[in-house]
Amino acid sequence: MKRPTSHTIIAVVLGLTGVCGLSPGIWSSSAALPFPLSSTARALIIGTSLAALVAAVGIWGVRPWGRRSYVIWAVLTLATTVYFQLYVMPEMLAFVGEQIGVTDLKASPVVEGVALLIHAGFLWLGYWYLRPRAPATSETPA
Repeated sequence: MKRPTSHTIIAVVLGLTGVCGLSPGIWSSSAALPFPLSSTARALIIGTSLAALVAAVGIWGVRPWGRRSYVIWAVLTLATTVYFQLYVMPEMLAFVGEQIGVTDLKASPVVEGVALLIHAGFLWLGYWYLRPRAPATSETPA
Protein backbone atom coordinates (compact mmCIF):
# COMPACT_ATOMS: atom_id res chain seq x y z
CA MET A 1 0.00 0.00 0.00
CA LYS A 2 1.31 3.42 -0.94
CA ARG A 3 1.78 5.76 1.99
CA PRO A 4 -0.36 8.92 1.71
CA THR A 5 1.52 12.24 1.76
CA SER A 6 -0.26 13.26 4.96
CA HIS A 7 1.13 10.14 6.67
CA THR A 8 4.64 10.99 5.51
CA ILE A 9 4.43 14.57 6.78
CA ILE A 10 2.94 13.58 10.14
CA ALA A 11 5.47 10.74 10.60
CA VAL A 12 8.44 13.03 9.88
CA VAL A 13 7.14 15.75 12.23
CA LEU A 14 6.49 13.17 14.97
CA GLY A 15 9.95 11.67 14.49
CA LEU A 16 11.64 15.05 14.77
CA THR A 17 9.46 15.94 17.76
CA GLY A 18 10.40 12.69 19.47
CA VAL A 19 14.12 13.11 18.92
CA CYS A 20 14.17 16.79 19.88
CA GLY A 21 11.96 16.21 22.91
CA LEU A 22 14.32 13.69 24.47
CA SER A 23 17.05 16.27 24.99
CA PRO A 24 15.38 18.51 27.61
CA GLY A 25 13.81 15.48 29.26
CA ILE A 26 17.14 13.81 29.83
CA TRP A 27 19.41 16.80 30.37
CA SER A 28 17.04 19.20 32.12
CA SER A 29 19.57 20.31 34.69
CA SER A 30 22.09 21.48 32.10
CA ALA A 31 23.07 25.08 31.56
CA ALA A 32 20.81 25.21 28.47
CA LEU A 33 17.72 25.62 30.68
CA PRO A 34 17.44 28.54 33.09
CA PHE A 35 16.01 26.31 35.85
CA PRO A 36 15.84 22.56 36.39
CA LEU A 37 12.63 20.74 35.51
CA SER A 38 10.83 18.62 38.08
CA SER A 39 10.96 14.84 37.78
CA THR A 40 7.26 14.86 36.78
CA ALA A 41 7.94 17.30 33.95
CA ARG A 42 10.93 15.26 32.81
CA ALA A 43 8.88 12.03 32.86
CA LEU A 44 6.10 13.67 30.82
CA ILE A 45 8.60 15.01 28.28
CA ILE A 46 10.38 11.67 27.90
CA GLY A 47 7.09 9.73 27.73
CA THR A 48 5.67 12.09 25.13
CA SER A 49 8.88 11.92 23.09
CA LEU A 50 8.98 8.13 23.14
CA ALA A 51 5.27 7.97 22.21
CA ALA A 52 6.00 10.34 19.29
CA LEU A 53 8.78 8.05 18.04
CA VAL A 54 6.54 4.96 18.28
CA ALA A 55 3.71 6.80 16.50
CA ALA A 56 6.12 7.99 13.79
CA VAL A 57 7.21 4.40 13.09
CA GLY A 58 3.61 3.18 13.01
CA ILE A 59 2.41 5.97 10.76
CA TRP A 60 5.43 5.80 8.45
CA GLY A 61 4.84 2.09 7.91
CA VAL A 62 1.05 2.61 7.61
CA ARG A 63 0.61 0.04 10.37
CA PRO A 64 -2.84 -0.69 11.81
CA TRP A 65 -1.65 0.48 15.24
CA GLY A 66 -0.21 3.76 13.89
CA ARG A 67 -3.40 5.74 14.39
CA ARG A 68 -3.87 4.39 17.93
CA SER A 69 -0.30 5.29 18.82
CA TYR A 70 -0.98 8.80 17.49
CA VAL A 71 -3.97 9.06 19.86
CA ILE A 72 -1.78 7.96 22.80
CA TRP A 73 0.82 10.55 21.83
CA ALA A 74 -1.86 13.24 21.49
CA VAL A 75 -3.28 12.49 24.95
CA LEU A 76 0.21 12.58 26.47
CA THR A 77 0.90 15.84 24.65
CA LEU A 78 -2.26 17.44 26.05
CA ALA A 79 -1.45 16.16 29.56
CA THR A 80 2.06 17.58 29.27
CA THR A 81 0.69 20.91 28.04
CA VAL A 82 -1.75 21.16 30.94
CA TYR A 83 0.97 20.24 33.44
CA PHE A 84 3.32 22.85 31.98
CA GLN A 85 0.60 25.50 32.01
CA LEU A 86 -0.24 24.80 35.65
CA TYR A 87 3.19 24.16 37.15
CA VAL A 88 6.08 25.09 34.87
CA MET A 89 4.73 28.27 33.26
CA PRO A 90 4.45 30.21 36.56
CA GLU A 91 8.06 29.26 37.33
CA MET A 92 9.20 30.36 33.88
CA LEU A 93 7.30 33.64 34.08
CA ALA A 94 8.77 34.37 37.52
CA PHE A 95 12.24 33.76 36.11
CA VAL A 96 11.63 35.99 33.08
CA GLY A 97 10.03 38.67 35.24
CA GLU A 98 13.07 38.64 37.49
CA GLN A 99 15.34 39.07 34.45
CA ILE A 100 13.41 42.05 33.05
CA GLY A 101 12.54 43.64 36.39
CA VAL A 102 8.79 42.89 36.48
CA THR A 103 7.72 41.39 39.79
CA ASP A 104 4.16 40.30 38.97
CA LEU A 105 4.36 38.61 35.58
CA LYS A 106 1.45 36.14 35.24
CA ALA A 107 -0.14 34.19 32.40
CA SER A 108 -3.77 34.76 31.56
CA PRO A 109 -5.99 31.69 32.11
CA VAL A 110 -8.06 32.73 29.09
CA VAL A 111 -4.99 32.83 26.84
CA GLU A 112 -3.79 29.50 28.20
CA GLY A 113 -7.25 27.97 27.64
CA VAL A 114 -7.42 29.26 24.07
CA ALA A 115 -3.90 27.97 23.41
CA LEU A 116 -4.92 24.54 24.74
CA LEU A 117 -8.01 24.48 22.49
CA ILE A 118 -5.94 25.44 19.45
CA HIS A 119 -3.43 22.73 20.36
CA ALA A 120 -6.23 20.16 20.68
CA GLY A 121 -7.62 21.29 17.32
CA PHE A 122 -4.31 20.68 15.57
CA LEU A 123 -4.04 17.25 17.22
CA TRP A 124 -7.56 16.40 16.03
CA LEU A 125 -6.64 17.57 12.52
CA GLY A 126 -3.71 15.13 12.52
CA TYR A 127 -6.02 12.35 13.70
CA TRP A 128 -8.48 13.22 10.93
CA TYR A 129 -5.74 13.10 8.28
CA LEU A 130 -4.73 9.64 9.51
CA ARG A 131 -8.21 8.22 9.00
CA PRO A 132 -8.53 5.09 6.87
CA ARG A 133 -9.29 5.83 3.24
CA ALA A 134 -10.81 3.72 0.54
CA PRO A 135 -8.24 2.81 -2.11
CA ALA A 136 -8.43 4.91 -5.23
CA THR A 137 -9.65 3.07 -8.28
CA SER A 138 -8.67 3.84 -11.83
CA GLU A 139 -11.96 2.68 -13.25
CA THR A 140 -14.06 5.24 -15.04
CA PRO A 141 -17.80 5.03 -14.34
CA ALA A 142 -19.86 4.12 -17.38
